Amino acid sequence: MRKRGGPAISLFSFQDIITSVMGILLFVALMLALRLKTVASDAVVATQEETVDDEIRELMQRKADLEQEFARWKAIMNDLDAVSPAMLSTMRTRIQELEQQLRATEERTEKEFAQHNQDIRDYSQEVASLQNNKRTLDEELARAKDDLHRLTSMSELTFNVSGFESSNRYVLDMHPTAWRLTLLNPAQNTSVIAVWGGTIAARRVKALQWCDQRGPNDYVLLLVRPSAIVAFREIVERLRQRSIPLGFEPLGEDQEMHLTAGS
Repeated sequence: MRKRGGPAISLFSFQDIITSVMGILLFVALMLALRLKTVASDAVVATQEETVDDEIRELMQRKADLEQEFARWKAIMNDLDAVSPAMLSTMRTRIQELEQQLRATEERTEKEFAQHNQDIRDYSQEVASLQNNKRTLDEELARAKDDLHRLTSMSELTFNVSGFESSNRYVLDMHPTAWRLTLLNPAQNTSVIAVWGGTIAARRVKALQWCDQRGPNDYVLLLVRPSAIVAFREIVERLRQRSIPLGFEPLGEDQEMHLTAGS
């Protein structure tokens, strides 16, 4: 316990200091608040001024556009006022002519389009027909190749020459070594009546001379070899010119043949 007679401690000065500091802080806070309010108001005013300036510029641009549009329409009205009734009639007639030309062009285009479609259909049908013909020819060619392969694979052939029994039947074998001319007589016998040797050209001359001596009652069978194909064509043409019936068979270059006269 303190003694009552000791010195007393006073807190008045400390309280004054605290009160003064709090007053200063409040005063500073009020000053800051007023400053912030002023700055905010200035910013709002500046923003509003910029917005107003933009609106003014936009309105001025709109005004200029409207003035230009008004000037353009005014010029159009002046041009319309300057158009005479005769000019309007001419323009109306020209428009009608253009409409007629347009309709004619549309009709012609439709017809051409329809014709083009029809041509495409016809072409498609023709292509289909050609494809069918190609398949048929391919099948015939395959059969002919098989026959030719079968013939060329044989070293010896036998021909039964029947038909045209009432005619004089001749067989001309165009062999590479010599051409042999065989006659099939009515007794169904075969006899070699001529052998033509020498070059292919010499044999061709003799064969053509012999063809000139034949008549419509004769029949000629040609056994053609690859070496005599050119002469064969000339002989066929000569026989056809004289209306002599004929036939032909292709043989290999070295194939041998035998003839039998069938009735």
